[in-house]
Amino acid sequence: MKNKTLYNLNFTDQGHGPPVILVHGVAGSLRQWDYLHPHLLHAGYRTLAVDLLGHGDSAWAKDPLHMNRHGGYHIEPVYEHFKLWLDSLQLSAPPVIIAHSMGGYLALSHVLRGYLASGLLLVSPYYTPKQLSAPVRLSIQRPVISSVLLQNTPHTWVESVIRLSHRNGLSTLSGEAQRQMAVDFKRFDPRVIALPHSTEDLTPHLSRINLPTMIIWGNKDLTLSPGSFPRLALSIPHARSLCIPNCGHVPHLSHLNLVNQHALNFIREVLPVPQA
Repeated sequence: MKNKTLYNLNFTDQGHGPPVILVHGVAGSLRQWDYLHPHLLHAGYRTLAVDLLGHGDSAWAKDPLHMNRHGGYHIEPVYEHFKLWLDSLQLSAPPVIIAHSMGGYLALSHVLRGYLASGLLLVSPYYTPKQLSAPVRLSIQRPVISSVLLQNTPHTWVESVIRLSHRNGLSTLSGEAQRQMAVDFKRFDPRVIALPHSTEDLTPHLSRINLPTMIIWGNKDLTLSPGSFPRLALSIPHARSLCIPNCGHVPHLSHLNLVNQHALNFIREVLPVPQA
């Protein structure tokens, strides 16, 4: 797989056919979609996965104007980099956007601004600051201190924390996925954690989303309130949803076979591959 760079964003572009865009969340990278990629390619889709600004192999923000008043990233430049990248791709059709967590916020924002998509598949999506769990709220209250702590936390400690969290709904997360999450966590710009400070509550606008949407989440999510996802599904007119029991914040990694199958079924329905 050969990576490319555009607008300071690292991305992969594989296959031919109808386009599917893959967007990770905070502290993730495009590698989180490694388990879905092969299935999409085999099904005949062009798949494009991106490292968002400040993540993976993409650049970190340098312009002070990219920061919010708390000293962390502002959501708008993160979205603008994503939008510029998306606009440059010369897609053959409006894409299906598959997005996790904060990536879901970007996807929702994109369609709410009038840009076309064939469908949204949102995994544990963030759409309002009200979703944030108490530990997450605490970490973003002091973004500078949290950034220093993150930078100085040994990689092995990060792996241990991820491993321990499996006891709370992530028991099926593979060792390989654990290691990749730890790698991604150590290489993202820690100032990103303050992103929620600059986000708005999208709830009042959700009824304007008039396209097929699927929402997948776990009932043991410790990052975002599990009760927020059914409310999201009810707010979007053409949304369907899947709640996975005993599952945490990363269903696409912890329950990958189930999520992959539902993702393929949804994509085939809303953006079929033309028959030869």
